[in-house]
Amino acid sequence: MGKTIGAGWSDRLFQTFTGILLILVGLVCFFPFYYIVVVSFATPAEFRQGGSLLFPGNGRCSRTSTFYPPRRS
Repeated sequence: MGKTIGAGWSDRLFQTFTGILLILVGLVCFFPFYYIVVVSFATPAEFRQGGSLLFPGNGRCSRTSTFYPPRRS
C-alpha cells in the first residue's frame, strides 16, 4: 500500500487534448464578437472590398487619424 497514484501519460494526454479543445472552442466563440467590432469601424467601401479586416490600422481606427485630424493648408 505504499504506492502513490500519480498522473500517468494517459491523464496528461487527456488534459492536454481537453485544454487544446477548450482553447479552440473559446476562439470560435470569441471571433464573431471581434469581427462585429472590427467591421463597425470599417467604411462600407472597405467592407465590400474585403481584404484584411482582422487587424484594422489604416482606417478610422488608427491613432493618427483619430487623434490628429489632417491639417488644412
